[in-house]
Amino acid sequence: MTLTATLALVCYEHLMTIQYEYLMLTQRQWTGATCVFMLNRYALLVSTIAAVALPATAEVSPVTIC
Repeated sequence: MTLTATLALVCYEHLMTIQYEYLMLTQRQWTGATCVFMLNRYALLVSTIAAVALPATAEVSPVTIC
């Protein structure tokens, strides 16, 4: 449930700012900061979609230290 809500929020944010992002990408010179911004922005979207679409199937058992 939490991942689905996160995906909805991330997608909503991307859709609300797509026009500003387009203007930023077409009217400005690409710099290292622009590349880092884009990688960060789309890494979040891709990782959230992957977490929802490909849920972990293995259960993690706690490690007992004696």
